[in-house]
Amino acid sequence: MRMTGVMRRVVGLAAVLLIATSCGGGGGGGGGQSPTAPTAPPGPPVIANLGAAFPNEACTVLGAAGITHRLTFNYADPDGDVSGGEVRITLAPPVGDPLIRSFSAGVPSVPVNITGTTSGLITVTFCIRFGSATSTTETVVLLDRAGNRSNELSVTVSKPAGAP
Repeated sequence: MRMTGVMRRVVGLAAVLLIATSCGGGGGGGGGQSPTAPTAPPGPPVIANLGAAFPNEACTVLGAAGITHRLTFNYADPDGDVSGGEVRITLAPPVGDPLIRSFSAGVPSVPVNITGTTSGLITVTFCIRFGSATSTTETVVLLDRAGNRSNELSVTVSKPAGAP
């Protein structure tokens, strides 16, 4: 059988289509499952840039006059589970009357504000009373919801003039 020009073009086109569909991209290599995106390994948050300020607002701590104190720090947490965790602050030497050595607060909560999910800023606002102390060193640690503990940051603050 002799092929006409039209028949040759149809057979040639069919061969090209067959080759193109069998060699096409995106095959996935068998198994029938699509690859999944890698997830960040769970791990501890990291904190940085601890700052302290006294907004000069009166407050009451354990029934005694105090001054409002604000700590801010940046955080990064690859698994994004800081919300639901807590901030722990230790004071050395302890301050006030009665003495306050440490406290913790949930993230977020009334004294703790947070921006972001995997990174952002945390602000802790609380009332402090120095009593006879002239300064204290505040050490901050952040725990995420899984209980992973961050690095520690410390800042030494001096008693503001006129502060109780």
